[in-house]
Amino acid sequence: MAILHPPFKGGIKGEFRGISFKLRMFSTRRLCLWYHSPMTDILIKGRSLTLRTVTPNDTEAILGVYRACEDFLVLGPEPKASLEMVQKDLETSRQEGGCFCGIFDAVGQLVGVVDFIPFGFEGKPDTAFFSLIMIAVPSRNQGTGNKTISLIEKEIIKDKQITEIRSAVQVNNPAAIRFWQKNGYRIVSGPELQPDTTIVYRLRKKLV
Repeated sequence: MAILHPPFKGGIKGEFRGISFKLRMFSTRRLCLWYHSPMTDILIKGRSLTLRTVTPNDTEAILGVYRACEDFLVLGPEPKASLEMVQKDLETSRQEGGCFCGIFDAVGQLVGVVDFIPFGFEGKPDTAFFSLIMIAVPSRNQGTGNKTISLIEKEIIKDKQITEIRSAVQVNNPAAIRFWQKNGYRIVSGPELQPDTTIVYRLRKKLV
C-alpha cells in the first residue's frame, strides 16, 4: 500500500498535525500507557502484526521508517525525514493524548508507525481520530495498513461511547484517499488549506 496519511506538522498552538482542534480529555482512560510503559508492553496483538506504544528509545528505529517514507513526505512541507521530525511527532502525540505506536511484523521488525487519539478529539468524548499512518516501502501492498486500522478500530469501539472515528488526508495523495474510502471513511469536508500550506480533506467513519 502506498503511504496512507500525512504526518501533519501543526506549528501553531491549538493545532494537531495541521488540523485545528481544541482537545479536552473527559476521562482518565487510556489505550496507551506512554508515560510508564516499558518498551516490551504490547498494545494490540493481531495474527500477523503487533502494535505497541513506543518510547523515546525507539526514535532511531522510527527514523528509519520515516526515511523509508520520504516518497510520501515530499507531498508536504518537510520532504526529508529527520530525528527532529520524529521527536516532534512523538512529543506532539504525548501532549495531545495520542497513542503513537510502532507496527511490527511477525518476526518483530518495525515496518510502520501509527498515531491515533482514542477518544476526545476536538473536545468530543464520542470521537476518535487517526492522525498518522506510515508504512515502510518493503511492507506495502501486503495489507499492512488495512490490518493496522482494523486492529485499532476494534480496540476503539470497545469504548461504547465512541460513535465516530475521524481522520484527514492530503488532496494530493490519491492513494491515501482510496485507502481510507476502502476502509469505510467518507470525505465530509474540504478541501481545507492548513497553516503548513497542505490542503486536506476531512474524513469520518460513523460507528452507529
